[in-house]
Amino acid sequence: MHLRRLILALTALSFTGQNARSQEATPRLVLLLTVDQGRGDYLERFQPSFEGGFKMLLDGGVLFTDAHHFHASTVTAAGHASLSTGRYPAHSGMVGNEWYDRTDGKHVYCVEDGTTQILTPAGAKPRSGGGRSPARLLTTGLGDWIQANDPDSKVFSIGAKDRSAVLMGGQNAHGAFWFDTRSGQWVTSTHYAAEYSAWVREFHRERFADDYFGHSWTPLAVPHALLGEMEIVGTPDFTHTLGRADFYPTRRFYSALYNSPFIEPYLLDFAKKLVVAHELGADESVDVLALSFASVDTVGHTYGPNSPEVLDTMLRLDRELGELFDFLDERIGLANVAISLSADHGVASLPEYQSSHSLPGGFLSAADYACFQSAGRAFQEKFGKDDWFHEGLYFNDETLKRRDVERSSLESMIVKELARCPSIQRVWTRTEIESASAGGWLDKTLELYVHSFHPERSPDLYVQYKEGIIGRVRGTTHGSPYRYDTHVMALVHWPGARQGTVDERVNTVDLPVTIASLLGIDFPDDVDGVDRSALIRD
Repeated sequence: MHLRRLILALTALSFTGQNARSQEATPRLVLLLTVDQGRGDYLERFQPSFEGGFKMLLDGGVLFTDAHHFHASTVTAAGHASLSTGRYPAHSGMVGNEWYDRTDGKHVYCVEDGTTQILTPAGAKPRSGGGRSPARLLTTGLGDWIQANDPDSKVFSIGAKDRSAVLMGGQNAHGAFWFDTRSGQWVTSTHYAAEYSAWVREFHRERFADDYFGHSWTPLAVPHALLGEMEIVGTPDFTHTLGRADFYPTRRFYSALYNSPFIEPYLLDFAKKLVVAHELGADESVDVLALSFASVDTVGHTYGPNSPEVLDTMLRLDRELGELFDFLDERIGLANVAISLSADHGVASLPEYQSSHSLPGGFLSAADYACFQSAGRAFQEKFGKDDWFHEGLYFNDETLKRRDVERSSLESMIVKELARCPSIQRVWTRTEIESASAGGWLDKTLELYVHSFHPERSPDLYVQYKEGIIGRVRGTTHGSPYRYDTHVMALVHWPGARQGTVDERVNTVDLPVTIASLLGIDFPDDVDGVDRSALIRD
């Protein structure tokens, strides 16, 4: 603990001291909630059916109706890092869920760390390979700022996805836990602990995930008259199974549980045990608990944002959050809890939905694939066959040097060829992104790519598809610079502050800076976010 205090004290020295006036009643627990794939329209669109946690937040918090991620690569790692650090991916280093590491000569995962190991739960088979940590995160986060202000503050993070849990916890979290589909347990790595605490071992022994075995997913009751109002299409009375025809829980079942809304009550059961075991919010130090909910994302990819499945997933989460808030109210009092809610990215509507509403969109076509291949053939014919690329759209600099070919020549050729592809809006190059980064007027979309670009981690080319185009064979996805991917839910519920709606444009990097300001603590001078606390106080 003495070493941790020293690290936090040294971290505090790099802060500039933008100490805003704090609220009269400083909360004892900051709850950072992230709804993975929580599109910006979900809270308002589904509000008629909310009766739990979302309803409480909407009734008593400040809703930001025009909140956006101000970067182009709208994926999980980039979004969670922005919400945690107040910095764009260009500065947090989280340019994607994975990227090509030019030094190691291979693709790397955003939170992988070969110097650590994932701790094996009792009764599970040991995992090979490295563990997880924030080693690749280049900056500090809100939890680190709070600990720098008070080393007695405790920071924990839980998410079904390992990258969500790790990145929301920041650099110095006391613990981060994520769901392991092999064992059906919440696990961590040796970066956070040498062994599991007694309360975690007890939780593992109970095997709560197995309680869902043999159950099907049927929706909560919603008046049919509301479905049209909430823009829901499809069969509202569905039934989906969890897993396959097995006699006992297997990895297939745990994977199915991970991809269902039932992962969230399991997560929240674990979170409540953590709150009790570590006495979060029990004293005057400000503690942090970050919770990232993955089910809206896993369900949304398959069924789309206008499906009964996504609606039911949101409604279940609404009820479960209500139970969490009741638990915290009974334990420490909600008057002592500050809550920030947002999302790591949005999502595109299903192409089928777009087509039925005469809106642009679709999947990549055979003509697109043929166009890509023709571009590759033309490229090879002009420059010769060689290892011009590493994996993905990363140029092989050694080949360029050996063949004495200018990067700009390769870029021009590829841009020209791919411009013929029917589903491509534009190809952005390293040259124009770096030129824009140096200063000067920016195209609005180019600015989003600048905020996503890290010179050592980002690819040399970014392919921007046309609006509504889905780069997969079924379902839907995210990752574009369009509004449906950048626009996300954002709400702050602060003790003693006002309730209302803010229509002013805000960026997700503003949220951690705003929370720090409301707490009256310092934050680093190199953040990209802007303090929006006046919108909550006034």
